[in-house]
Formats: sequence, structure tokens, C-alpha cells
Amino acid sequence: YLPLEAASAFSGTSHAASVISVQVANIYEVKSTVAKVKQALGSDFTAVDWQDANRPLFTALALERRIGVVIIALIIFIAALNITTTLILVVVERRRDIAILNALGATSKSIMTIFVIEGALVGAVGAVIGVLLGAAAIVIANRYQLISLPADVYSISNVPLGLNALDMTLAALTAFVLSVIATVYPAQAAARHLQPGAQCGGSCGAGGQRFVARFVDATGLVQKQRSATMKALQDYTRLKRTGRAASPDQAEDL
Repeated sequence: YLPLEAASAFSGTSHAASVISVQVANIYEVKSTVAKVKQALGSDFTAVDWQDANRPLFTALALERRIGVVIIALIIFIAALNITTTLILVVVERRRDIAILNALGATSKSIMTIFVIEGALVGAVGAVIGVLLGAAAIVIANRYQLISLPADVYSISNVPLGLNALDMTLAALTAFVLSVIATVYPAQAAARHLQPGAQCGGSCGAGGQRFVARFVDATGLVQKQRSATMKALQDYTRLKRTGRAASPDQAEDL
């Protein structure tokens, strides 16, 4: 540091400061402060805020952020494809189980719901773990200043990272929605394999197909007998409550 007189003598100017720095209370409202300073000093002076002074740095950081968003989108897309392929393999491996569920009364909608729920659970767990790991990485990067900058070029020595709840929530919801969307095709594929012959395809042969068909017929017969038994019990209970005697046909059914 030098006295103002000594600095003026070295520079050959009058006894006046060439640059005056002003510290503001809120750095994010510096634009309004610059406007007031320009209005007070007039057009003979130039006011430069910290954003204009570091504009090349912020431009580079904005470009890196866009590239980072594209890279993260590709990672999420690949993860969604992994979920799709995993569920397709599950559909292929569980064909006979799907056939048994169909024989027990499961509909196409219920089969699709099972696979959608499975994919949604995988996506939810992955989104939560990803958010936690990202938050931990940001805290560690700020603590140990992992992203450093050359001090002789920029006015800051490292890039600070901030935790934004809105951005984290948006990233988690995007990952979850893509995971659910990735389950649509495997779920539809599972629903298309509800016919007994389609469950076996060519892997279980004619004997396996006959077994599944007989199993379906037997299950249907059991369901019909159970329905008839429940109807007879309801008729018996109703007659007993009313105190009326059963007709010959009703007595034979009971």
C-alpha cells in the first residue's frame, strides 16, 4: 500500500483516486447499487460490478452447467434402459409364473400393475440414493475445495457449490418418472403373455403346454364349484332366516 500522494506522483496524475471500490450488503442486488452510483456520478465515470468483472468465468460455468445437464440426462436415460432390459428379462424368466397367475384369475391390468410397481420401486430407491450421494459430494467438494481455480486469473480460488432443494427435487422426480415410463413396455410384454400357449412358447414343448392347459381347466372347474357352493350356502342362510322350507329343487341343491 502507498499513500495517495505517492501513488499520484508515480502515475503522474492529480491527487485523486482513479478507482473506488464499494462493498455492498447484498451481493445479489448489486445491479441496483450500480445504477444508483451511475446516476449519482454521471456519465463521466464508469461503474463495474462483480458480475461484469467476472463475466468470462460465469459464461464458462454456465456452459459447463449445460453440458453437465446433458450428461446427467444421458446417464438417466441409460439407467432407464437398464430398468427396461431388466424387467424384460424378468418377463422372459417368469412366463410360467405369469401363466399360473392368469390361471388363478389375474388380469392383464393386474400383471401390468405388478411390473409397473416393481419399476417404480427401483426408480424411487435409485432417485433417493442419487440425491443423497449428490448432496454428500457437494458438501465434500465445498469442504475440501475440490474445484479450484487459478488465483492469478480469477478473483476466487475455488468454485463454490450450492444445494438447491428445487433442483434436487426436480432431478429426483425426473428420474422417478423416467423409471416408471421405462416399465411400460415390459409390463405390456408381460400382459401379452397371458395365454397358456404363449407362456411356454417353444421352450416347454407340447407336454408343457398340455400341462398348463389342464391346470387352467382344473382351476376353472374349482372356481365354478366354489361359486356354486357359496351360492348354496347363501340360499340356505336366507331360507333359515326367513323360516321357510326349501323347495325340492333347492333341497336337492343344498
